Amino acid sequence: LVSARRSLDILSKREVVGSRCCPVLFHGATAALLFHEFLGHPLEADNYKVSGKWLKAVDASHINSAMEFYDDPTLSGGYGSYRFDDLGFAAEIRPLLVGGRLLVLGGSTSASASQRRQDYRFPTLTRASNAVIKRGNESVESLSSFKDGGLLHVYAVGAGRINNQNGTFEYSVPEALWVDRAGWAHVLADVLLKGRVSD
Repeated sequence: LVSARRSLDILSKREVVGSRCCPVLFHGATAALLFHEFLGHPLEADNYKVSGKWLKAVDASHINSAMEFYDDPTLSGGYGSYRFDDLGFAAEIRPLLVGGRLLVLGGSTSASASQRRQDYRFPTLTRASNAVIKRGNESVESLSSFKDGGLLHVYAVGAGRINNQNGTFEYSVPEALWVDRAGWAHVLADVLLKGRVSD
């Protein structure tokens, strides 16, 4: 009962930050997960027919040309790993982002080793598997140095979605760290992250 009262007391005094517009630094596997959702699925050939309109705005002017992003079903122990796709083609690593240029997954040929089906009653569709981002040269310290308007550190995300029609997204963030422009760090809970992939 005492612990419950203390918890209620802390909750009643917690800081309400309100809405902010600032850069976001995604850490570790969270970055790969969101790249999978933001670019992996929209670059699937059938989805690209809709998402291609806003994906064209995501070009070299928005993405570091040194960044490389791959779809890798051969990854050992990956959630989306497989040896053969549902048409029998051997799994292979497929580039999705190279030199600031986005590549459509399965757009050139149906025999792209990325065909999956729900079950035998349905046709196969191109589907992304495991997202892999090539390690860059920047340190976390250098990425964290941007303070103009503050910087939000996100270590994990919860439920959310991306709108394939216009590239807008929203994800819940259980806990995050917001560093304000003065350099003070604030631990935040129950953050709603909203934005547009092309931004």
